Amino acid sequence: MAEAEEIRSRIETIKDLSDRLAEQDRTIKDLEEEMRSETPEHPWSFMKMRRHNRLHAEIEDEQTSMSRDRYDLNRLTERLFEDVNIIADKATSTNSLELILDLVEQSLDTDPNYRENVRKQAGVTDGMSYMRLVPQDNPKGMLPPTPWGRDAAEEAYRQHQVRQIDPRLRLLRTLATGSCKDHDTLETSDYLALMDFNVGDQVTMGPGLSTTVTTPHWLGGGGILFIIEGASQGVPMVGSRGDVPNESEVFLPDLLHCTVLEETTDGTYLGKRFERIYRLGVDSEETPVPKRELLEFPSIQSNVPLPDPAIDQDATAGGPDNPGLEP
Repeated sequence: MAEAEEIRSRIETIKDLSDRLAEQDRTIKDLEEEMRSETPEHPWSFMKMRRHNRLHAEIEDEQTSMSRDRYDLNRLTERLFEDVNIIADKATSTNSLELILDLVEQSLDTDPNYRENVRKQAGVTDGMSYMRLVPQDNPKGMLPPTPWGRDAAEEAYRQHQVRQIDPRLRLLRTLATGSCKDHDTLETSDYLALMDFNVGDQVTMGPGLSTTVTTPHWLGGGGILFIIEGASQGVPMVGSRGDVPNESEVFLPDLLHCTVLEETTDGTYLGKRFERIYRLGVDSEETPVPKRELLEFPSIQSNVPLPDPAIDQDATAGGPDNPGLEP
């Protein structure tokens, strides 16, 4: 707890510095505008020249102070990212410093055991997860989760790990298609055909989608990149304390109904090449767990016949460890 509070305190200091820099920037812009209006029309406009010079000096003072604060901000931010295992030069490549700091702070409240369980699942790499598309299980317009996705989503709700996240966040999800230069297969064509979307198309994703908020890993042969905007809740796992580098995961537990806002073929994002890049806007989110279960109400079944006391229920159900429930 002491370590978490210390990190929160450092985040608050960085946010205060960032706010001060923004205020200094506004002050400089205002002074520059005022100085332009005070520019003397003639060399002999002594009063205007005096005001002009005074404003110029004030601007220089603000710029000097701003340079010092920016240096301090960069130094404190880099140290924080280093201590919570985020690669500093990738941290704000996709999202603003403000949004990343909020996620780091929220992630302090995410249960460490839940984080570790999600991170160790098949398909998850350091920092984010990928999924190889399976055509027969993937109808057009549907991006299913990895096999463990729904279970992890349901557990997130039952363990109260889901947080409200800023809808301004840009969440990245990459898909490996099996495509590689000079090594494409018929299978690859099937994968790409399933992901052939146009602007305005509806795409359903999840439940239980693993995303990153920094830089996606290189896929080698390209692959597909989804840039998801507008999600309102998730499980933040950004920053860690331990030996996990570049942990930048935000797990989205809900079934997402999205619209394709932009599509690019054979494009690049942050210097990485992708066969397809889609920017998606989230229209709505569906919780995968019924509200009754979230509230921990017992399920109620009507018209269920009472057991016959003459029958050995344990033997019929397969023993005391299996009370006759469907697996």
